[in-house]
Amino acid sequence: MKTLYLHIGHGKTGSSYLQSVLAKSADALRTMGYAYPLDVHSQRAESGKISSGNGHMLLAELDNPRGAPALVNAIAEDHPAVILSSEILSSHLAVSMNGREPQVFLQAVVDWARSKGFEQIEVLLLIRNPISAFCSNYQQSVKRHGNTASAVSSAAIYNTPKLMLGCLEGLRSHPQISVTIKNYSVVKSCLADVLAEWLGVDSGVLQIPEVKIVNRSLTLGELELQRQVNVLAGMSGGYLSDPLCEQLPDVQSEQVALPIDAQRRIWENNLEAMSAINALLPDEHHYRFDELKNDGDPELFVFTADQLRVIGSEIGQLILSAEAATVSDVDSQLEELQRRNEKLQKRIEEREINFQATKEKLRVERNKKEQAREQLRSMEKLGNGPISRLIKPLVKLEQSVIKRFLRRKE
Repeated sequence: MKTLYLHIGHGKTGSSYLQSVLAKSADALRTMGYAYPLDVHSQRAESGKISSGNGHMLLAELDNPRGAPALVNAIAEDHPAVILSSEILSSHLAVSMNGREPQVFLQAVVDWARSKGFEQIEVLLLIRNPISAFCSNYQQSVKRHGNTASAVSSAAIYNTPKLMLGCLEGLRSHPQISVTIKNYSVVKSCLADVLAEWLGVDSGVLQIPEVKIVNRSLTLGELELQRQVNVLAGMSGGYLSDPLCEQLPDVQSEQVALPIDAQRRIWENNLEAMSAINALLPDEHHYRFDELKNDGDPELFVFTADQLRVIGSEIGQLILSAEAATVSDVDSQLEELQRRNEKLQKRIEEREINFQATKEKLRVERNKKEQAREQLRSMEKLGNGPISRLIKPLVKLEQSVIKRFLRRKE
């Protein structure tokens, strides 16, 4: 049976790690009939760097047939199974995105899969206990999405379990879709085994990345620094948080400081949805209230020498880039001023030529007028001479012609 495997997240449940495992294991999986297509965006995962997986290929295909060559090729090779992974898929299945409602998106996925010969769709959804899920989600919103709000204000609107319930209701309404749900809080130490079991392969087939933690959470100092940078620069995690997480993956992250009443509010706001999802799960994977203990001074932020080295290096590179850009801007402005000056000089020269031509034309006209006046005076004298009666009519005619000429020029 030809099967489409979709790992859909949700966010902060080890997706980057699983995508790294899949990318590193792509060749081994291919020999067993599982295609995990890679392109320049998803290949970062192979080296253990932060990536968004390869699920964007499905989105590209839905919007533009043959819009994802790597996926098109994988299907053309007629593998029994194709694997796609991205947290963004659960978002599309939970909320309206890009003007497309979740049920419309799901039906588009089902129709596309059927058109490509897939008889079954297997979905892996990882959930997470709500307090730790919120803290990690809040970190991600600061790190990747430019969030500047406090943890307490963000906690009041946390609703991921509600979104996942809507996502599951849609998935479970299609008979050709089978959904596997695991609680990340329970299986986070054996994610590769969960992946192998879902795919139906031996866990020894999968290659584990050297970097054990991919896309780690931040320390409280890193988090607050990024949040303050966001206030001025907006979404800027690529300049600060990403280098810290990629260059120092083994730094121990720290839990967000969150008062107990804010934690209870998260639990109560999502209790109904969590209870509905728990009804679909064995007891060990149920949502549980994972109370966060607040230890230490929330106003004290500590940085190690390695953290300061990375931060200093990134800031230094930004300063150098800004200076280079400034010099480049000045050079560009000077070149533009030079071009404008040359154009202006050319226009001045053209106007000078036109002025001289006009001046010469006026001089010629003045000379002609003076000659006409002189001729008129001569004719007046001639008309008063002894033979005036004989030539007077001709003189008058010539005078009238000259006068008309003078009037026209004046």
